[in-house]
Amino acid sequence: MKSSLTGKILLCPQCGESFPKTINICPKDGTILIPPPPENDPFVGKLIDQKYKILERLGGGGMGVVYKAEHVLMGRVVVLKVLHRHLAEMGNEGEFLKRFQREARTASQIEHPNAVTLYDFGIFENQPYIVMQFIRGETLKALLAREGRLSPERAVRVIRQVGEAISEAHR
Repeated sequence: MKSSLTGKILLCPQCGESFPKTINICPKDGTILIPPPPENDPFVGKLIDQKYKILERLGGGGMGVVYKAEHVLMGRVVVLKVLHRHLAEMGNEGEFLKRFQREARTASQIEHPNAVTLYDFGIFENQPYIVMQFIRGETLKALLAREGRLSPERAVRVIRQVGEAISEAHR
């Protein structure tokens, strides 16, 4: 049963509070507000491949849905990204899936303090997923919403960190 508030509120992914759609930024912590997830997300609460318990939905986009999960055998909080099923079925003989697997294998080799670590790759219920390091803290998007434009010095520091991670990925 759908809530009567669906479509009328936005949520703060940082503090979890809900606000009317007339507010775009959380007044408590400056985080950009997002629409609430579907009420019955099919993955929340599931155990993926007997290892990853889906705790909550963090977001989604054109490529897939991102969840906070726990590796139940290790007690480690991770990020699990499930690709949309239609993407895995694209192309000739699963070409997209093969390319995704190849990219996941390559990304798992990157070890750099400015890049998240990719831990695992799998397919659950015909949907490919990747498991990555969970980073606690504020996103760049939230930082910009809270502080506005960065000083040139700070912007250069951020860009340098991103560039170093990209450089490592292309070695």
